Amino acid sequence: MGKPIQTLFKTQADLVTPMSLTLTPGTDGRDIEDNIQLLGCYFKAATAITETVTVTLVSAEGSGYSFLLDSTALSTGTTVVYSPTGFIGMKKGDVLTFAVTSATASGMAGYMMIQYKEAA
Repeated sequence: MGKPIQTLFKTQADLVTPMSLTLTPGTDGRDIEDNIQLLGCYFKAATAITETVTVTLVSAEGSGYSFLLDSTALSTGTTVVYSPTGFIGMKKGDVLTFAVTSATASGMAGYMMIQYKEAA
């Protein structure tokens, strides 16, 4: 039987500051093992926005190992879904960040969710 899928959530009141989830023990009540496989990232703005939303993996190993995973331009939209087409491994200390260009994001709430499972 495969490893169970886990989920982390975060809500933020103002999208001007990038939203992030750090993969460390105890984050949002979850213990994350050293190696996980990213299955998907989901972002939703409280109301429709016309912004560019980026998803970035910020590596605990340093900026040389950090990568832009996705950049989506929303035109009066609310939702960005990023589903990796290949294996994306992460470890403790890595950070997933959703950033919004913020021209109209001040004072707007946002919601972030990631799904992952322990890597084999």
